[in-house]
Amino acid sequence: MSQTVKLLDEDHEEQSYIVPNGFRVPKAGGSGMATAYFAEGTLPISENGTYDVHDKLSVLVDVATGVVTADSKDVNFYDPFGNIIYAYSADEFLALSEFPAAPDDEGHQYRWARSISAAKQYVTAYGMLDIGCYANYWPDDTLNGYLEIEIELVEGRLSPTLRVGVEGSAAVSFGDGTTTTISGNSSSTAISIPHSYASPGIYSVKVTGTRAPTTIGIVGNSNAGSSLYGGANGAYSDIVRSIFRNNLAGPDSSYAFSSLYALKHMIGSPVVTYSNGGAAITNVFLSCFSLEHVYLTSAGDYAFYNCGALLSVCFSLSVNAIGSSAFRYCRRLRRISLPDAVTTIGNYAFEYCYALSRVSFGNSLTSIGAYAFCYCYGISNITLPATLTTIGGSAFAYCYSMKEIHFRSATPPTAGSAAFTSLPTDCVIYVPQGSLGAYTSASNYPSRNTYTYIEE
Repeated sequence: MSQTVKLLDEDHEEQSYIVPNGFRVPKAGGSGMATAYFAEGTLPISENGTYDVHDKLSVLVDVATGVVTADSKDVNFYDPFGNIIYAYSADEFLALSEFPAAPDDEGHQYRWARSISAAKQYVTAYGMLDIGCYANYWPDDTLNGYLEIEIELVEGRLSPTLRVGVEGSAAVSFGDGTTTTISGNSSSTAISIPHSYASPGIYSVKVTGTRAPTTIGIVGNSNAGSSLYGGANGAYSDIVRSIFRNNLAGPDSSYAFSSLYALKHMIGSPVVTYSNGGAAITNVFLSCFSLEHVYLTSAGDYAFYNCGALLSVCFSLSVNAIGSSAFRYCRRLRRISLPDAVTTIGNYAFEYCYALSRVSFGNSLTSIGAYAFCYCYGISNITLPATLTTIGGSAFAYCYSMKEIHFRSATPPTAGSAAFTSLPTDCVIYVPQGSLGAYTSASNYPSRNTYTYIEE
C-alpha cells in the first residue's frame, strides 16, 4: 500500500513522490536506529540525504518523525516503530486471502503476531484488531542473546553505567570502538559495566552472547532511573532512545525499563516476555514518558503507568490478564483489542486514558476492576462478553462519550458502587432477550427512569 506525499526538495521546490506506508523520510539531523528504518520505495534521496517535511503540503507525513503512515481503520498493521503501514475496514480485511508483507530492514526480519485465520476470527467477532510485528531473526545471533541500545550523551554526562544480567558470556561493544566481555550465572542478577566516552553523541551499545546459549536480561530496581542506565539521582535516565532485542534476551524483572524517560521504541521477539517465571512482572515501563508503541506478551501491575506518549499497544495471544494500573495515565492511548485469553482487567487499569475510543474485550473476560475505565472520555460503544460476572465500582464512571453498552450475559454481572455513574443520559443499554427485568432491577446499574434499555 502506498501514498502520494508532497515534500520540499533541496531547492525548496514542492515535489510529489509515491512511497509505501511506513517509509521513513530522511530528516536533517536524523540518526540512530529509530530513523534508520526504510521500506522499499521510490522516494529519491536529495544531495545532502535529507528533506524538509512541510506541514502545509501533506498531512500524510508526520512532521515530527518524517514517517508516512496510513489512516487508522478497523484493522491496523503496525511496524516495529508503531507506524500504521496497512489499514483496512473490517470487510476489506475479511476479504484478504493472506497478510500483507511484513517489514524487513537491514537484516531484521519481522513477522506478524497473528495468523490470518486467528485474526479473521477475531475481526468477525469484534470488528477491530491491531496487529503488531516482532523480530524473527538477527543475522549471526540465532543461538545467543542480543541486546542493542541506542543512547545519546551530552556534555557533562559522559560516564554511564550499563546494568544487565547474563547467563553465559557476552561481548559488549560501547559504540565508540571500545569493547569488553562479561559473564555470569543468571540473567536476573545485574552486572554493572561502567564506561566513559570521550565526547557527546549518539552511540549504539551492543551486548551479544558469545557462548550458546547465552541469555541477557534487564534487572530492574525500584529506585527511579536505576534500571539499565541510571546513575546517582537518575542522572542517566534520559539517555536511552531505542532498544532492540532478540529471542534470547530475557527474562526481565520488575522495574526493568522504568524511568527511561526518553525511550521511544522497544523492539523484539515474542519470546521476549515481560514476565518472569510465568507471572507478570510489575512496573516494567513505569514512567517511560516517551514510549510510543509496544508489542507485549504480558501486562502486570503498573506496567505502563504514566507512559503519557503511548499511542498504540499490540498484544500477543498469550496475554491473559491486565494488571492493576497497567495503563493508567496513558493519556494518548487510542484503542485496545484485548486477546480472547484475557480473563481479568485490574483496578484502575485504563483510568485517565482520555483518548481511548475503541475497546474490544475478547470472549473470556470474567472481571473488570474498580475504576478500570474511569475518565475514559473517548469511549462511545462497548460490548461486554457473556463470560463477564463482575464489574468493579466506578469502572465506567465519567465516560462522557458513551452512547451504547451491549451486555451479552443473560444474568447481569455484579456491579460495584457507581460503576456507570455520570454516563450521558442518551446512552442506550442493550441486553439479551428475556433479561430486561433482571438488568433494570440490578443494583448499581443505570436507572431505567433515566436511561433506555433495549432487548436484542
